[in-house]
Amino acid sequence: MEDLIEEFDANHAEHIRVLLGAIRKFEVKSYLLDSYAEAYPVDTEKSLPWLFQLSATIQLPGDETDRTETREYVFTDRLSGTVQVAGSKQYNTIFEIPQPLLDALYELTEEMEIPPEMKDEPVLTPAAHRAITCTCSNLDTLTSR
Repeated sequence: MEDLIEEFDANHAEHIRVLLGAIRKFEVKSYLLDSYAEAYPVDTEKSLPWLFQLSATIQLPGDETDRTETREYVFTDRLSGTVQVAGSKQYNTIFEIPQPLLDALYELTEEMEIPPEMKDEPVLTPAAHRAITCTCSNLDTLTSR
């Protein structure tokens, strides 16, 4: 497994190991709500969307047949250096995550481009298509329609 992680992404291998450890034994820094919601309700007027999802299917040993279990967690954006909120529909809870997981998620997601609809921003309509044609007989000539 270690070789696969290093081969996949040597720069983020340690952060990937933290995620794998969290899937095996998920730890919580503090519980915030004892029910799940489709967005994290900060207060009665404001909520934060879940921007990231961590999902894994785990093969559990069994008698004659192996069973599988899917674990899924959703996360807000990092709220501060020490706070990021997560939720689990499966366990019907919302909570803060511990610092090692928070740091690993940040390192793995900081350069991800979040789609505008996930940030409650309008989705822009593409501008009218404009064709550009290059005349190959004379490479100095470029025509635009």
